[in-house]
Amino acid sequence: MNKQSDASIQLKKIFARCHGGLALSFALSVALTILGVMKPIYMIIVFSRITPSNSVTSLYWLTIIIFAALILLGIFHYVRARLHQRIGNWLGQALGVDTLEPIILRTLRGKGDPSETLRDIQSIRGFFSGSFIPSAMEFALSPVFFLVLYLLHPLFVVIVLSYLLLLTGLAVVNELSNRQITKDAISASQESTREVGNYLKNAEVIEAMGMQRPVLDLWWQSNERALALNDQTSKRAAANRAISSVVPLFAIITILFVGSLLTMSGEVGASSSFVAMFAASMALAPTLHLLGNWRSLVEVRLSYKRLLDLLAEGQGARSTMPLPSPEAGLEIDNLTFVPPGARAPVLRGASFQVQPGEAVAVVGSSGAGKSTLARLLVGVWSPTAGVVTLDGHSVYTWERESFGQMVGYLPQEVGLFNTTVGKNISRLRAATDEQIIAAAEKAGIHHMIGALDKGYDTEISSSSYSLTGGQRQLVGLARALFGAPRLLVLDEPDANLDADSQQRLVEAIEAAKAEGAIVVVVSHRQNIMAAVDKVLLLNQGRVQAFVTKAQWETRDSQASSQPAGKPAKPSRLIAGQKE
Repeated sequence: MNKQSDASIQLKKIFARCHGGLALSFALSVALTILGVMKPIYMIIVFSRITPSNSVTSLYWLTIIIFAALILLGIFHYVRARLHQRIGNWLGQALGVDTLEPIILRTLRGKGDPSETLRDIQSIRGFFSGSFIPSAMEFALSPVFFLVLYLLHPLFVVIVLSYLLLLTGLAVVNELSNRQITKDAISASQESTREVGNYLKNAEVIEAMGMQRPVLDLWWQSNERALALNDQTSKRAAANRAISSVVPLFAIITILFVGSLLTMSGEVGASSSFVAMFAASMALAPTLHLLGNWRSLVEVRLSYKRLLDLLAEGQGARSTMPLPSPEAGLEIDNLTFVPPGARAPVLRGASFQVQPGEAVAVVGSSGAGKSTLARLLVGVWSPTAGVVTLDGHSVYTWERESFGQMVGYLPQEVGLFNTTVGKNISRLRAATDEQIIAAAEKAGIHHMIGALDKGYDTEISSSSYSLTGGQRQLVGLARALFGAPRLLVLDEPDANLDADSQQRLVEAIEAAKAEGAIVVVVSHRQNIMAAVDKVLLLNQGRVQAFVTKAQWETRDSQASSQPAGKPAKPSRLIAGQKE
């Protein structure tokens, strides 16, 4: 079975859970149709029987019955609307959960726009929570009203069908004529938006040299075509709405006209015209609504197709094999990575091993591939070639959530969530106070957090409490240490840290090693080097050396003792080699 089929099954399972709610909605639509018939029946009985007979008592009882029916009608309308809102909201949540992983993967790969997926989810949610589906159900019940029209007189059916065909034909013609114009308008609008983006890239130049006015004129020229095309579509839409609102009135007047003629000829009763008008309006209304909202069905189909492609793209990216507590080490074999859109790899042919209880410092100049390696080790990026294995299996073999609980990762730029300090440390998972405090103590920030306004319950957001760069770094470190991870990857963890905090970082690395963790640290500061066992030197994306700390210190001392102006001896400290 291919990925597209798997994704289709996945989506169908989600929508299948809505079948019960939709069946209830259809039952409510049937009840609403029946209750809706009560109003014309009331009017017919009042004017044809009760009024001529002067029966006040009958009028009272009939009015009480119709009031009860109208109250019930309102309740059913409310229940159906709320039901569809709940279906739409649930679908939005379910689709959001299922698409989150593919969205993250696509974002990491530099492909697509996450906001487009969110708009697609909102489109589907709005479709199911809106009035289109109830109108479709009412359309399915419209044959009942055609039967009523036929029983009154077949000519009434011919009149209503004629106007329906006219409305449908006009809608089809409008859709076909608007299709290319709409496509061109969207394309022109997107082009105009891209132009604005290009201009903003040169914001500094524009501001420095006073180019605002000519830039605005240039953008306006590119925007004129989009405005003209949008104006055309607006005119057509306005004309279509006008026609759709007038044609049903012609249908009702025609029914009344023909019904009057049939009454005068004695073919139908006096009340038949009134009943036919009501039945005609009930038969026309759902069709008019569906035709008016046809675009929403087209858009939701496109949204469904895009979500299907997204899920298919994410199929197989992660396995479902749970991860036991790993006992074997970390092995990197011939690892190569080419960033999206790039031609040359930033990491090429990297190979080394790290055993549990060992710490490795990754060093090298800027652009050597250190942060790239860190992301590959934790499975944030997938390699172009080669493999990263933990406990003898590729990191992409493991189910993501269980693997993530075994990983502690501190990126170069620490991002915190808009929630409490404690929730940030616990990785947004349910955790005891003891577990959170234990991670904070490992990072050496328990007392610092205790000094905050609300301690671990202090909210972190742009509108409330703001942490310093060093504090954010330490909270990120505590998050990485939470749960005693087996693989700890720290990318420049000593950034923004003072001397005391750097010492606590060293102690945290030593503690993680003592617990049997594999530690990889991107850093070259001397105090951090005190906690590592091996050093990995990257140069232009290649492993130039992988040596013990003692060998590295010997290499450094030899380099520092070299006479001024004399080039250093080329290193032979390549992985697997000794001096």
